[in-house]
Amino acid sequence: FKYKHLRLYNEKAIAKQKEWYQLFFTHVNPYTGHTLASDPANVYVTAVNEDSMFEAYFHRDNNLGEEARKSLEALFNKYLSERYASNTELSRTWSSGGKCGLSASENILNKNVTLLPATDLMRCNDGRIRDTVKFLAWVDTSFSESIKAVLRTAGYKGLFTFTNDWNGYGALYTNHKTGDYIDMHDTSITQSRRMERLL
Repeated sequence: FKYKHLRLYNEKAIAKQKEWYQLFFTHVNPYTGHTLASDPANVYVTAVNEDSMFEAYFHRDNNLGEEARKSLEALFNKYLSERYASNTELSRTWSSGGKCGLSASENILNKNVTLLPATDLMRCNDGRIRDTVKFLAWVDTSFSESIKAVLRTAGYKGLFTFTNDWNGYGALYTNHKTGDYIDMHDTSITQSRRMERLL
């Protein structure tokens, strides 16, 4: 699990997955003559199975390993430097309200802004919390959009969603923004079965 989420933001991992989707969905079924992308029986596709950066970030038992965390933190710094013109602007945004914001040792020019663990982030300024959550959503949506583009190029016209599980509101946001439907996995079936047992 420490490396599972690398597929959502590591460039090499994403390139491999895009290649796999391209090869898989352009494969022609010799019995039907359809590619998997054009087969009318293929009703929906999920980009990933039960995965989201929100899952990795907020759940201790499914957390990122040190190497993966550093890689994600480097991407976080890149994300911030593309949105803030200077360290002064970032510091101003993160420093209101008297809570922890940008520390004196952190600087987007030096690319050393820390992606704080969720437990530490909750004590911070709203600006830092907002930018961190937006970054996590950006990771999910960027990945989802890249996979969707490969599928559409391959000729797939069916339904598409990001992940097929409940991974928090962030994952639901990505499903809503980039997908055609929201998949809650088997939650409704499980609830129905529990209700049947009660009755």
